[in-house]
Amino acid sequence: MNFLNIPGRPLGDAAIEAIFLVGKTGFICRQTWTQYFAKGSQRWGREQLSQLIKNNYLMSHQNAAGKDIFVLGIKGQQLLEQNGRGFVLPPMIDTISHDRVIMQSLLRLSQMGFVSKWQSESELKKDNISGLGLRVKNNAIKFPDATAIISMAGSDRQVAFEFERVRKSFSRYGEILFAYAQLQSFSLILYICETDGIKAAIKKTLNEMQRPNLENRIGFVDGTAWKENPESAPITLRNGVVKLVDLCKNNSQKLAA
Repeated sequence: MNFLNIPGRPLGDAAIEAIFLVGKTGFICRQTWTQYFAKGSQRWGREQLSQLIKNNYLMSHQNAAGKDIFVLGIKGQQLLEQNGRGFVLPPMIDTISHDRVIMQSLLRLSQMGFVSKWQSESELKKDNISGLGLRVKNNAIKFPDATAIISMAGSDRQVAFEFERVRKSFSRYGEILFAYAQLQSFSLILYICETDGIKAAIKKTLNEMQRPNLENRIGFVDGTAWKENPESAPITLRNGVVKLVDLCKNNSQKLAA
């Protein structure tokens, strides 16, 4: 295939990977492009992105408030289809700050070799993957904010991520945690909490449920620490504090199965 970014030059691997990412999440922001995909000088990185837009691989988000947010253009969709990949729809502009935290942390962990595969909530909804959805109130299905296969303690583990920016009601946390208790697909359910109050509300709900098997699989991490360095952010488990960088490199560490 000869997908051209700049006339006469094939589309580079980094550009293709960026387009694959947009297929997973529905968007990419300028910051993510610069940090994870741009090559060479800052000026050349900006030019690469400009050419992707000019040649219809990417296009600006339809909401004018998202001037630095880009979604798939027609050629980007064609590239994904010809590589046997599907793509999700662009998110609403007010969810992008939330989704970007999950996306960038999993990109970082992937580049470090800790994550072998991850799926966004949009992908999970689109594919309706059996065994990864939570059955909550009124028989509705809720999916985690993301899932990932992470090599921990010598084996691949399925991890669910929940990024909590705003505190939910105790009843809502109860619904979700009860659903996780019924689902054995995840070795770890990681709550990324923006405030201590959110963490306290989840822990109170969890304690009242008295489900040791679920408590053994729940982890909490501070949102600021996670955004800065997800691999080294302290994760509080029922029986101690760990870091992914240690779990992924030290086979003597064990998580509850």
